[in-house]
Amino acid sequence: MKLYSIVLPATLTSLGDHCFEWNKYMSSIIIPDSVTSIGKGAFSNCSLNHVTFSNSLISIGDMAFMRSGLKEINLPNSLVSIGSSAFNECFSLITLTIPNSVTTIGSSAFYNCYLTKVTLPNSLISIGNEAFFGCSEFTGITLPNSITSINYGTFMCCWGLTSMTIPNSVTSIGESAFFQCSHLTSISIPNSVTSIGETAFAQCNRLTSISIPNSVTSIGIYAFIYCDRFSSIYVYSSIPIYLSDTLIFTDNCKSTCILYVPAGSKSLYQAANQWKDFTHIVEMAPNGMNELTDKEHFILYPNPVTEGFYIDAVEIPAMVSLYNLNGMKLLSRQITGKSYVNMAGVPSGLYFVKILTSKGIIEKKLIKK
Repeated sequence: MKLYSIVLPATLTSLGDHCFEWNKYMSSIIIPDSVTSIGKGAFSNCSLNHVTFSNSLISIGDMAFMRSGLKEINLPNSLVSIGSSAFNECFSLITLTIPNSVTTIGSSAFYNCYLTKVTLPNSLISIGNEAFFGCSEFTGITLPNSITSINYGTFMCCWGLTSMTIPNSVTSIGESAFFQCSHLTSISIPNSVTSIGETAFAQCNRLTSISIPNSVTSIGIYAFIYCDRFSSIYVYSSIPIYLSDTLIFTDNCKSTCILYVPAGSKSLYQAANQWKDFTHIVEMAPNGMNELTDKEHFILYPNPVTEGFYIDAVEIPAMVSLYNLNGMKLLSRQITGKSYVNMAGVPSGLYFVKILTSKGIIEKKLIKK
């Protein structure tokens, strides 16, 4: 039967499993306020592109709108749970605001949706495996402080994701959590995380630096494999984290980037499995980074600049980074003596150049005409 429209009775309290599944003719529906739950697969594989949700809705069942034509959703403030695969492969869904009542998002809930913007609430307690797998269009997302773990493949293949700040409530980063997030350029791991799972950041090949806090006690195999652009890795544990014989870091990364370790622990890292394979192991200054005078440790010229500048570091290897006035890092690279830094694509203005060496950090203002 070709069902184009339907008026649901005002006394209805729930929509049953698969009740409108595979309906290719109904484009919109109003769910009355009496409805508190939407059953499994209720509108899956349906042509539906607009839903007015019940203001009493508490739960959306597994696969409820899977592969439907929804373009936008306004979820009610009564909603508590979103089931597994609830909006799986809703390719037309591009924006998502989850109300501050939802506590759980099920596995694969928004799998392969083309979301460009996602807002998560502070009420959220858990996000299921692969919940945002393949959401390749959004560039950033803020995790609430209520989240304690990032599960298997939560953001796997989110190719557009460029940055992520992990809240200090998170204790574990699961297997393949950020696997193949190929545009991820920065991520902050807080001092609450104790474990980083297998392939957690594998093939994040635009990451240039990573800091591993001293709270981390285990790193799974292939966790950072094919992260080929690392120029620096900071490890804050005085005793090297045990690494198995299976690769954690790509071999060419070990020969090109600088491994920074706590003061007094270099010999331990030089003897530890896999850590010893790093060519450049540098001890960080004790009690934080020393502020050094630029005249003693590097020469930078010209200043002001037009296209770029030369920098000659006395302490090598060293890492040079360029920041704007908002504290955003614009570029970062390793130097091993006299080097040229190209600023051709950087607009005119005032910038900060920071040089990180084994003896401390040096900062200098730089003007581009």
